[in-house]
Amino acid sequence: MIDFFKMNEIQSAPLEPWPFQAETIDIIVNFVKDAIQNYDPKKGPKREIVVAPTGTGKSLLIGKALSGLGRNSIVMQPNGELLMQNLEKFYSYGGMASVYNAKLKTKLISSCTFVSLKSVKEIGTIFKDYYNVEVVFVDECHYGYPPEHTSEYYKFIESLQPKVIIGFTATPIRLVSSRRMAELKMINRIRPKNWDDILHVIQIQDIYKDYWAKLVYKQEYYNKELLKLNQAQTDYTEESIKKANDANKVNNKIYRIVNDLIADGYKSILVFVDFVETGNTLAYGKDKNGNPWVLNAECVHAKTPTKERDRIVKSFRSQKTTVLFNHSTFTTGFDYKELPVVILGRPTNSFALYYQKIGRVCRIHQNKEIGLIIDLCGNVQRHGTLEDIRFEKIPGYGWAMTKNGILMSDVDINSPYKPSIEKVIKGAHATKENKYNYVIFHTGNYVGLSVKDPTVPNDYLSWVATQMDTNGMKELGRMKDACRVELERRNWETTQTRWQKENTLK
Repeated sequence: MIDFFKMNEIQSAPLEPWPFQAETIDIIVNFVKDAIQNYDPKKGPKREIVVAPTGTGKSLLIGKALSGLGRNSIVMQPNGELLMQNLEKFYSYGGMASVYNAKLKTKLISSCTFVSLKSVKEIGTIFKDYYNVEVVFVDECHYGYPPEHTSEYYKFIESLQPKVIIGFTATPIRLVSSRRMAELKMINRIRPKNWDDILHVIQIQDIYKDYWAKLVYKQEYYNKELLKLNQAQTDYTEESIKKANDANKVNNKIYRIVNDLIADGYKSILVFVDFVETGNTLAYGKDKNGNPWVLNAECVHAKTPTKERDRIVKSFRSQKTTVLFNHSTFTTGFDYKELPVVILGRPTNSFALYYQKIGRVCRIHQNKEIGLIIDLCGNVQRHGTLEDIRFEKIPGYGWAMTKNGILMSDVDINSPYKPSIEKVIKGAHATKENKYNYVIFHTGNYVGLSVKDPTVPNDYLSWVATQMDTNGMKELGRMKDACRVELERRNWETTQTRWQKENTLK
């Protein structure tokens, strides 16, 4: 087997990680090493998620973490196309890896192997028995990997038996529907599930100022009355989208806005259209004089042949093609840092899809100062701005998606009424607070004081909660639990206060 870790040390690119990247890499490496050292075959692999927003250098995080680990590893993508895009970026950072993918006609296994699930689903035992693969990194872990025991992913992991699995995603949520409602669920809070916990979150607010393009949202009025939800209540029906877009003259607006942007000097414009026919008409249609409606335009959709798609994308990135219309593509894995503007010409009820579309203009580049989002279908009003989204662990409740202090996961996505985080905490902690309100320290430096006494420092609460030996005594065990709950409450309040101050300064 080829050992690429030694070669990576030699060929490593001189690219220095940004501070938040270095922190994330250290967290991953330390966690994986600890998980391998303390691996228990009876419990199975540790399975945790790193939430990395668009533009945070996910390939760099993976590459540097792999190099720091020096363990035989698999990097898994849901499809061959995303595999190649990730591999190209991995190579650009100076990394070296092999590829095992049937569609790409390459089946080489090394100490670091990039794979797609479909190509390796039957050979998990080979990776285990002959190559001793201990670590699996899963890209875009929020989709493409069904958690059911009958799924290809589950069977592959069962046969591979790795010691640790790290998932990477910008959106650790899944839209789940029931008879009662459709709701966003954190992927570590669904049943069955692939993921046990979230290891680390790079919050958008932490990187927005220095590492994202400044996002500018422009919206045109959109009458949403004609939009109808599908039976699962997860998104709008195709028929209602057509009716609503026709009534709002969305495609006429696209034609006008695109030509205005070209006149203003924009050299790259990405447009998400409602239907394939719309994209083809706008890209290749001509007026009665034989002149194209839009100059230097192309269209890509799910059925565009791979070679033709590659040609169009290359032309767009080199700015030979000015306008790229697309339908159901370019939501993940399409990196073009210089892209200055996206136009949203299709309404969606899916936050994840909305996020991925806007994510195309988030990356910073020396040739642009802002990322312009032109929304023609009420998507920004429906989902909000990305800068306000957080994935955080609410004390007494668990991981959740929030926006401006409001709970966005585990609630009806179609209801305008959503609870505040304060209300969630009060509800989740009602029993715990009553249970621990009068707990006092029975030993140590603060004997006689309440666990909730503000003079008790956080580091002492942390020591009691995590390290103090109870010797089997129930009262000391209760004291440990009370310290943990109080520490969670304090940490959350500190975080919220900091973000409120920063948002006020904005």
